[in-house]
Amino acid sequence: MSDTPQRPRRLHTRCLVRDIAEGARAEERAAVEHAIARRLAEAATVSDAACAVLHLLAEPLRWRRGALWLAPGDAGPHRCAATWPPEAVPPAHEPASDSAEGAVAAACIRSGAVVRTVPRIAFPCRLGAETLAAIVVETDTLEPAAARTMENVGAQLALVIGRERAERGRRALLERAEAALTVAEAEARRSAFLARLAHDIGTARDLDAVLQTVAEGARELCASELSAVVLREPETGEMVFRHRVGPRRGPPARRVVEPGRGAGGLVLATGQPVRSEDLPCDPRFAEDADYQAAVAREGVVTVMVVAIVLSDRIEGLLYVANRTPRPFTDRDEEILRQLADHAAIAIRNARLLAEEQRARAAAETANRLKDEFLATLSHELRTPLNAVLGWAVALRAGRLDEPTAARAREAIERNARAQSRLIEDLLDISRIVTGKLRLDTRLVDPIAVVEAAIDALGPAAAAKRIQLHSVLDPRAGPISGDFGRLQQVVWTLLSNAIKFTPPEGEVSVRLSRGPAHAEIVVADTGQGIDPALLPHVFERFRQADSSSTRAHGGLGIGLALVKHLAELHGGTVAADSGGPGHGARFTVRLPLLAVVDDGAPAARPAARPPRLLAVPSLAGVRVLVVDDEQDALDMFHGVLAMAGAEVTCASSTAEGLARLGEAAPDVLVSDIELPGEDGYAFIRKVRARGPEAGGDVPAVAVTAHGSLEDRLRALAAGFQMHVPKPVEPVELLAVVDTLAARRRPLDRAAPAA
Repeated sequence: MSDTPQRPRRLHTRCLVRDIAEGARAEERAAVEHAIARRLAEAATVSDAACAVLHLLAEPLRWRRGALWLAPGDAGPHRCAATWPPEAVPPAHEPASDSAEGAVAAACIRSGAVVRTVPRIAFPCRLGAETLAAIVVETDTLEPAAARTMENVGAQLALVIGRERAERGRRALLERAEAALTVAEAEARRSAFLARLAHDIGTARDLDAVLQTVAEGARELCASELSAVVLREPETGEMVFRHRVGPRRGPPARRVVEPGRGAGGLVLATGQPVRSEDLPCDPRFAEDADYQAAVAREGVVTVMVVAIVLSDRIEGLLYVANRTPRPFTDRDEEILRQLADHAAIAIRNARLLAEEQRARAAAETANRLKDEFLATLSHELRTPLNAVLGWAVALRAGRLDEPTAARAREAIERNARAQSRLIEDLLDISRIVTGKLRLDTRLVDPIAVVEAAIDALGPAAAAKRIQLHSVLDPRAGPISGDFGRLQQVVWTLLSNAIKFTPPEGEVSVRLSRGPAHAEIVVADTGQGIDPALLPHVFERFRQADSSSTRAHGGLGIGLALVKHLAELHGGTVAADSGGPGHGARFTVRLPLLAVVDDGAPAARPAARPPRLLAVPSLAGVRVLVVDDEQDALDMFHGVLAMAGAEVTCASSTAEGLARLGEAAPDVLVSDIELPGEDGYAFIRKVRARGPEAGGDVPAVAVTAHGSLEDRLRALAAGFQMHVPKPVEPVELLAVVDTLAARRRPLDRAAPAA
């Protein structure tokens, strides 16, 4: 070990000096940034947290005043969101250029950099390349570390502002999408409704139902509380409320819209739509007290009215109204116009349909009247011809005794005259239709005309025990006319009055002079005229009863001839009645000194000579004859009795059923047209009796209805044979003989020589 002494070593010392105050400030700034981040995370919007953020920054960064200014957005110019102290917050609408602080903030936001103007410093809040806000502070000094804090806080604020803007944009976009969806749904509902309405208009037969749908659609599509449709009444031309939708106040009443009065009246006057956002205070209607009272009663505030136009004429109005102040828009007006157009189409279609139905009904009526007339004509012509032909053949056979032969000759003459009148009436109708009817005009005394008709029909009235009265004014005349045709007019009216008046009734004829006409009135106490038939009594072929059960004959052309003849004389004829059971009154007015063209009557067709036929024997055959015409009964009785048959007669179905049980006939001969019940009903009742009560008796229908359908109907009802009138006696005897042979094939007596 060395004894050499060691030299001492030099030791090195390092000293570290830290500024504790600076560290504390850094920690404080970090805590502030953390607190600001937490506050911003909790806040719903940057405006909610801005004041607190400025408060947190003020003390550690040692500035006297601070403010957060936001960049321009949808709301307008730069605006101050918050300040510290808070009492210094300017109005939100104050532009930035109106203050020095705002100008600094605007410059910072535009440049995106820190702007220093003593004593203010503006720090940008940047999100990417965009500056969304600026923090403006007033301070004497600002350390670099504090500037970094401001930069970090600005970034946090920009992030929140950007997120808020994005959310606001998202919400706006969502709202626009929802609004667009609402509009699209409304358009879809409108299109669907209009399509359904168009379909209903094309298929519906009820105009009221369609217009009610229009009113309901107007209320729905225009989002109104009330709606209504006003229509023009065809009879009066007044515009009347017809269809209303929505709660009304007070009992429903008939309301008429007058031109120039109220919103609807203004549309009627101008033809243009009318809208009012404050109807009670609208100066256009302020002076109409009645209208204002109606508005107050209903509580209407807003209203819109459009016209329903058809062929350039206003036929109605379409209303929508609210009791709350919700104005109607241009879109509402467009919808209401479309609905009004659909309503106009519905009205037009309804009118066309009504016209088509009227035309069809008229055609069907004319066709029915034609068929009824032809059937009636066939009956009316065949019935007298049947008696004429039957009696004529019987007379030529020479087997009638003198009283029967005299009765036969009277029947022939009477029925021939009746048929002649029918033919003349038909020819007159033909001449009138073709314009060939001419009058032999001269000065005529109307008293002579009336008296001639009374003399001709007096016996017919006496036979029915009808009192016939006449009051004739000698001053009534003279007139200019055709004596024969005028007598035909009075004769027809008087004949109808006697025909339709029951026994013991009264018929009166009055002739008087008016200021410029002679008036002939024929009145009776008969069965009267149904009000539904009264407007049609002078139409050709129109009859109150054209069935096979009618109680009175005739073609239904007599009154038509009366009307035409009166008009040819320059006059008129009118009918009046109190209804069934109250009689009828016919008034003919003929002008004094009327002049009518002369002319010659048309030629008449010659009658066809009858044929002479052999007569079979019906000895021992019992025959029941049912016919309501006495001449026909007489003819049948005479012809059948001449052939040896035992004949029983009845004039109605009830009498025929009674005689059926008494006479036990071998053959039944029945007419079809019978009063009360026709021959079809009669034969059904006969067949319902059964064989033991004569229900199987062979029957022949002898009728003026000779078509194939009539024949089939008679056979289906229960007749064995169908013979149309006029029937020749030998044909009738042959038919009866054939049916009797079926009934009694073994015990029938041998024919007489």
